[in-house]
Amino acid sequence: MRRWFAAFFATITLAAPAAADGHFWGQWQHGPSEFLDYGAWVSERDGGDLVTATVLCAADASYLSVAWLQGETEQAEGQMQITVDGRPMWLNARYLLFVAEPAWTVRLLPEVIDALRGGSIVTLQVATRGPSTLRLNGSAAAIDAALQGCGTGAGYHTEWANFFNFMSPDANGMMHPVANLGDPPPSEVPPPAALPEDAPITRAELEAGWAGQCPTGVTLGEGAIRIADLDADGTQDVIVNSAALRCEGGGFAMLRGLGNCGMHNCALFIYLSTAAPGSGWSTVIQNHMEIPPTFDMRNGTAAIGTAVQGGSCPFAEVCRGTWQWDGTAMIYTPTQ
Repeated sequence: MRRWFAAFFATITLAAPAAADGHFWGQWQHGPSEFLDYGAWVSERDGGDLVTATVLCAADASYLSVAWLQGETEQAEGQMQITVDGRPMWLNARYLLFVAEPAWTVRLLPEVIDALRGGSIVTLQVATRGPSTLRLNGSAAAIDAALQGCGTGAGYHTEWANFFNFMSPDANGMMHPVANLGDPPPSEVPPPAALPEDAPITRAELEAGWAGQCPTGVTLGEGAIRIADLDADGTQDVIVNSAALRCEGGGFAMLRGLGNCGMHNCALFIYLSTAAPGSGWSTVIQNHMEIPPTFDMRNGTAAIGTAVQGGSCPFAEVCRGTWQWDGTAMIYTPTQ
């Protein structure tokens, strides 16, 4: 390790802890380590490789760092797929090279933290690394301890302002953030892959409809297209969140949602495989434009959690509820 590298990172450093003893394979641990005041980690053997995942709080934000024994040779960006018990999620990842323990790192969303706490296994893949599967035994207690107070101003490592930045040494060997690479916020952004072959609507059909509304081209934001088997028939259904669609060349009303957003809420278009294609078969429900919908299982059936503002909701307050298939239609149940 270069001397200037070690000196600069005496206080600002990522630490995926050294591999746990064999007795602890697959069991989450938490506490201090050589380079980390406090964190939660798990290690597994992946064929001939060693994989360590670490959850930590830096600069009052939550992160997941994943270190494979064979690392990268330079700083890099990519999308990390995090699949918990079969549920895939994507986060913008950076390979942090100039740290004591180089690793692929993502800034965690609450939805991903909850999945890691409550799941049984997680499979991780980014760039050419993985897929690697790690057990989540004891993850809830370990992650809770590692993230205690994180995001409230009391998080660990609040001085690590440059933790998630790319770094470069100057002529004197001092490290500085590389500003020209930018710092896009991490988010759950599935890559623009094709929808399943048996999906009730194709990507081409969706794009053809959008082109009629926005000839200049639509930009897809995070969570624009999701899939879930909502009607429990074994086929993935398609959910389009209009809040994540933008038409930069259109009028003000088209800029966000292609005309499907009001003052607070935007339309979610649900394409069910049980409905007849081509006959206005999408179910339209509303969701708050600033609060992403959630997707989980309730009583063995996939559910969409939504939030709306206005209507019968108390002034300036948000009403929350879930939408589930009852065998014939999507039914709304208020939860707040």
